Amino acid sequence: NDGKLVAALWTLDGKPGPKVDFGAAKVYDYLANPLAKSSVELGIAPVYAVGVSEDSRWYRQAAYSLESQYLMSMTAGDTVTARVRVKNTRAAAIKGKVRLELPQGWTANEVETAVDVPAGQTADYPLTFHIAGTEPLGEKTVRIAVSEGEPLTMIPVRIQVQRPIVMTVSALRGEPGTSKVAIH
Repeated sequence: NDGKLVAALWTLDGKPGPKVDFGAAKVYDYLANPLAKSSVELGIAPVYAVGVSEDSRWYRQAAYSLESQYLMSMTAGDTVTARVRVKNTRAAAIKGKVRLELPQGWTANEVETAVDVPAGQTADYPLTFHIAGTEPLGEKTVRIAVSEGEPLTMIPVRIQVQRPIVMTVSALRGEPGTSKVAIH
């Protein structure tokens, strides 16, 4: 691809997806056959667009990635940090915002963080939030909204709230020796 950005898009459920226009990029089907038009309706088979324009939404989205796990196992009351990496391959600085969208009852000291990455540089942005102490077991999704003057993309982080590990240690009586430890 000679260093050109390649966008790959498809749908997950097998139903016809939206029609997407890749602009000046050259579009290929999943077998690498060139397609006649740059505008295609997405389906379960991926399409690839080579040479996505630097001013396109696809190119701008490619600067943002989640460096922490996409699925984290935590417990109620835990503090979690998701790390967003911004890799600027553009000619100008990236200036934007990343914003946490939290489930009800969850909190963060800073919900929104300004992004400022000079051309050719990479920066990581930690986004820390707290799971409600009363959160029931199950899975919730935290969304990281990325914008550069306009909404750009949404990065989902799934949090599996599980039971905490409880360790019970019996007291030692008399002389030092062995004891029992139970972990539940």
